[in-house]
Amino acid sequence: MGTRAVHCWLLLIGVLLLFSCPDRGFAADEQGLFEVAVGGGINLNGINTNQVLFVSALSFPMKGAKMIRFGLEGDLEFIEYHGRVTFIGGVAPFFRATWQRAGIRPFAEIGGGINYSSRKRVDGRELNGPFLFSAMGGAGIEVFYNKRPMRIAYRLRHLSNGHLYKGNEGVNTQYLMLSIGF
Repeated sequence: MGTRAVHCWLLLIGVLLLFSCPDRGFAADEQGLFEVAVGGGINLNGINTNQVLFVSALSFPMKGAKMIRFGLEGDLEFIEYHGRVTFIGGVAPFFRATWQRAGIRPFAEIGGGINYSSRKRVDGRELNGPFLFSAMGGAGIEVFYNKRPMRIAYRLRHLSNGHLYKGNEGVNTQYLMLSIGF
């Protein structure tokens, strides 16, 4: 099976997961919210990769600050280059600020976490070890469809070893993400 076929299957599985869970609707603004997301990425380091990011997250509103949510996300990233695939999995706490209004609601998010990589190199970029740190930031819009919060977002993601190992080139990626809350 070719690389494009694998990406198509991964994207299809992600979209099916997005629409397969029960409805929680607007009540999620006041309580815990589970969400899943899938995104396609482009590397910003000048290397030729195809990237897919799957994320599941649980977030809660912060007391006294209704527009800010604190959460924890788990992510699985696939980076394909020259017929090779690197798998990176991790967890990251994050903050999301959503402007509370009817209709389309803009939001911004920021977070950072720890990750494990299946390879120490990504198409010439030296990660130099399996343990990595991530930093992410993004912005987007949230709408409700069938009482479910749905988001489309632009996300920047940085991965590097944080100087745990000799050398620290890192990998920078931009993603277009689609998520749905339950």
